[in-house]
Amino acid sequence: MFRLRRNENISYLKDQRKDVVKFMYKLPEDLKSAKSIFVWDLDKTYLDTDFGGFRKIIKIALEKAVKKRNVPGADELVRMLAKSNDPFPIFFISASPPQMHDKIYKKWMHDKIIPYGFYSKDNLKNLRLNKLSRLTNHVGFKVQSLMELRLLISNEAKMICWGDDSESDANIYSVFSDICSHRLTDQEAKSLLKAFGVQEDQIELILELRDQKENFDPLSRVYINLAVDTDPEYYRRYGRRLLAVENTFEIAIDLFQRGFLKEDGVLSVAKSLITKYSFKPFQLEVAYNLLAKRSRLSDKADLILRPLLIKNGYFSPGFKPSVELVNCERLPVENDFESIVRPWIPERIDYLSDY
Repeated sequence: MFRLRRNENISYLKDQRKDVVKFMYKLPEDLKSAKSIFVWDLDKTYLDTDFGGFRKIIKIALEKAVKKRNVPGADELVRMLAKSNDPFPIFFISASPPQMHDKIYKKWMHDKIIPYGFYSKDNLKNLRLNKLSRLTNHVGFKVQSLMELRLLISNEAKMICWGDDSESDANIYSVFSDICSHRLTDQEAKSLLKAFGVQEDQIELILELRDQKENFDPLSRVYINLAVDTDPEYYRRYGRRLLAVENTFEIAIDLFQRGFLKEDGVLSVAKSLITKYSFKPFQLEVAYNLLAKRSRLSDKADLILRPLLIKNGYFSPGFKPSVELVNCERLPVENDFESIVRPWIPERIDYLSDY
């Protein structure tokens, strides 16, 4: 049940089920017309946080909002997406405690970002002997958060999601999709979630939330930030819907191909990386070429973007991708390029094999 809360900066709606605390800065009715929903995992995807050790956790909790560092280019990418998409319903999910809400919200205000909502994890609910595993295992929390968000959006809406490789975000988004679409039976879903350390009461709630809406899988695209340098080839098992990336420039190019970002958005992200984060043009060229080598860059996008990047000094004169690009008849592209054989969404993912 939503309850209206206020502080000195903002009025918001707050609700909680299990360890999922939901903050809403817009009314649920504002989402009904949105065709695209942007879901951003906060830590290591938007904020460059390091939870390595108790002291670092305490430091993160105490530091001022303006001291919190962004993943390079992430704030500029969000601002450019907001400029290119109207409405721009963006939600953040974080295992940070709800007590950090005000500081996190101040950080968004500092970055000139206006989210629609925020899902936070209340670990005080997990300080019991039978729930201690939930303190560090975020699978149940994140899948439940996504299920709750799914209830707020229309059946035509699609989610574009961000995560990272330091946790289980690729599994979380894909399992969420498999449960929504019934590619997993209820028994398979229960067994898999249990194997991921989700407790039975939360598993039951996740399935109850799914059944409150008809068969509807909103997951459209997943970007995984390689924060701990996982081999991108590891993510082939999740299909082409998931794209593992090393920086926000790669994401900006892909979002341009899909019609969510305009040319100036790509240029703005490139400028941010070079002027604020000391990237060099050759690093952007490497990222661009990596997309080409992985058959993720279309000839139509290259025809538009490369001359602009060269003209603005973000690429060196004469730069060209080292491989032949995927032929694309039109922009924006839907799903992915038809000439690629590997499936967009696999029928079955072997979640429990480490390969």
